[in-house]
Amino acid sequence: MLTEVLELLEKHGRLSLREISGHFQMEPAAMEPVLDVLLRKKRIRAVSAECSTAGSCKGCSCSSREDMLSFEIVVQAN
Repeated sequence: MLTEVLELLEKHGRLSLREISGHFQMEPAAMEPVLDVLLRKKRIRAVSAECSTAGSCKGCSCSSREDMLSFEIVVQAN
């Protein structure tokens, strides 16, 4: 599964936790341990998105952690 997550991120760039877990048809909470392994290995990095409503969020879709937390590949230096 680790390889599949890396391939998905290489293909699509930055994806949210919801997008990744949806691709694999898993609950976000079940996907997080997989992503944690890749984070510890420094193969991906977590990127928090900023709310587009500039601090006045009142239940919009971006208030969900699954939508706000995104991941991307860490470019390896040769």
